[in-house]
Amino acid sequence: MKTHHRTDLDSLVTGPALCCRSDVGGCQRLRQRGQSLMEFALVLPFLSLLLFSVIDLGFVFLQTAALNDAAREGARAGSMRKSVSDINAIVKQYATWLPLKDTDIVVTVTKKDGNPCDSETRDTGSRIQVVVSHDLIWLTPMAGFINPSWSNKVFAKSVFYCQAFQ
Repeated sequence: MKTHHRTDLDSLVTGPALCCRSDVGGCQRLRQRGQSLMEFALVLPFLSLLLFSVIDLGFVFLQTAALNDAAREGARAGSMRKSVSDINAIVKQYATWLPLKDTDIVVTVTKKDGNPCDSETRDTGSRIQVVVSHDLIWLTPMAGFINPSWSNKVFAKSVFYCQAFQ
């Protein structure tokens, strides 16, 4: 009875041509390896979609937190009777890595009774509101692929009351 002996050439070539009856285990290992590779290829797009979505959501959260901090600091500075140009500079300082323009920052001042007043003349108890808007920066284009109608703007609003000088 002849037995099949593998040579070095046999180990270099893979595929069903080398599967013989005496080496059934080797064929099964090759098939399992191919099946695992196919399963991985099918699951990989979903895993990458999940990974990049989590990364983008984290970056959106970071931008929102930076805008909230900037709006709060701008309103706080405005409550101490800083000028509108100073408020804009403070908001930009607290959101340095976001490319904010002056049109992205809206400062509104109202009197105690709720009527609007000049932003430069504030009485104690006047309400100052700073609204900052910004176009989102996406790290990956996943959001546009998932839902192209999503708004790319994020807003932050902060309200303070003017303090009395001491």
